[in-house]
Amino acid sequence: MKYPNLLLPLAFVLVFSFSAMGQAKSKIVIPKLNDKYSELVSKAEAGDTDVDFREMRFALLDSKQYRLKA
Repeated sequence: MKYPNLLLPLAFVLVFSFSAMGQAKSKIVIPKLNDKYSELVSKAEAGDTDVDFREMRFALLDSKQYRLKA
């Protein structure tokens, strides 16, 4: 072996880099505010294809979530 002094540091780097990849991904949580926008988002997430997305965009402007973000 030509470089024996590099083997131990390389092993530490590999072990710590793999442990850093094991972090859990967080999920985006939308608060339940019981307004028209939240209702339309829930329908869209459930797979309802009859959701009027134009109405959803306008409902966002009137929603509590938009006021909290702005």
